[in-house]
Amino acid sequence: MSRTSARQLFIPAAAALAALLTPSSSLAAPLPSDVLRVGPTQAFTTISAAVAEAASGDVLLVDAGDYAEDLIVGIGVAIVADGGPAALLGRLQVVGIPESEQLLIAGLNVTPPQGAAVCEPEPAAQVAASRGTVHFQDCSIVGPLGFGGCPGGVGTEGNGGHALRVELAFNVVLQDCVLQGGRGGTASAGLFSPPGGRGGTGLDLAASSSVTLSSSSANGGVGGFSTSGGLGGRGVDIGPDSTLFAHGSIIAGGDGGDTFDLFEGTGGDGLFSASTSSSSRLQDTPVSGGAAGRNGFIPGEPGEAFSGVLSSTFLSGTPCRVSTPSLVQDGEPWQIQFDNVGVDGEGSFLFGQRPAFRFSPVFERPLHVRWPAPDAVRFDPIAAGSSGQILLPFGPSPPPVGSDALIVWTQMICTDVNGVPRLSESRAIVLIGPGI
Repeated sequence: MSRTSARQLFIPAAAALAALLTPSSSLAAPLPSDVLRVGPTQAFTTISAAVAEAASGDVLLVDAGDYAEDLIVGIGVAIVADGGPAALLGRLQVVGIPESEQLLIAGLNVTPPQGAAVCEPEPAAQVAASRGTVHFQDCSIVGPLGFGGCPGGVGTEGNGGHALRVELAFNVVLQDCVLQGGRGGTASAGLFSPPGGRGGTGLDLAASSSVTLSSSSANGGVGGFSTSGGLGGRGVDIGPDSTLFAHGSIIAGGDGGDTFDLFEGTGGDGLFSASTSSSSRLQDTPVSGGAAGRNGFIPGEPGEAFSGVLSSTFLSGTPCRVSTPSLVQDGEPWQIQFDNVGVDGEGSFLFGQRPAFRFSPVFERPLHVRWPAPDAVRFDPIAAGSSGQILLPFGPSPPPVGSDALIVWTQMICTDVNGVPRLSESRAIVLIGPGI
């Protein structure tokens, strides 16, 4: 079975740009890990089979297409779509990532089978009992549709499933991702039909967890259609001893369900918590409740933006943003796209093995980069509202002996004229060497 070697790359911040621009074969000693290919014509035809064979630190390149399987991951690997999005048509469970490891999932769209005969469906994705970093990038997760034929004892049609549930996980990051709660179950027309099911929650922080939303959205599902429209789902539900960090993101409750007769469904709340030990920190992140349902004699109520006993802190300013490809082949130039929104001052890129978040950058040997002109690097401050790109070659070239893949984390820190740092999201770039 074909396995080719890969490694994680750590570049000291002060030398990062020079190292990437200058070919070198001695940046760091290779780490023992492999690249595994997944696809209909590859050595592994399912993602699960590749995960079962993988060791910590391995890179799994998944061909674009549909994978009808449930996936369980318990080690720190990189699962990266290659050639377009890969669709997981089943549930994703991340369990037990050790504190010393990190899991990267990039370009994977999770959509379990919709409309299964389950009145309380499980979430589409779940992260549990993990002390290591779990980083989703360029992903979408859609909760399952509520079942429209639940027995009368349930009281309503089936509720929509949550998109993502996080429990006992301390470093979960969603960057450039969409979380969409499932739609509530719909009843057949009839005067005595049960109420429509409640929409699923976009992000459910069940207990003792920390989640970062970066340039992402968490949306509640729409309530089900019935004589009484179902309740809209919550955008985010924060449980006890849990914390949400969100910057440059959107949080929205789902709309209440429509009715064919009497009661319009009430819209879902945007951000909810019933626990005084929960908290949220929001920067440049609008929060809204869902709209009420339609077409009934008795109007519903829109959802609230904030509800429960949640303690929220609102951070001023607008974060700088950085965008990179998730996967780069040998010999291809790649670019860092930056957007210095609303901040005057200089910018810094930090390259490292682990992503940083929580708005607490560490300024140990920062690399200050002033943005390149068309023909040279200019040493000018960044103007507010500016944008541009840095074009970099594949590096190092040739790859060190025994290393055919490198994983580089990039992050941008903008410093305004008052010296206040603004932290961008972290981005992972998987650099693939020749022969892969």
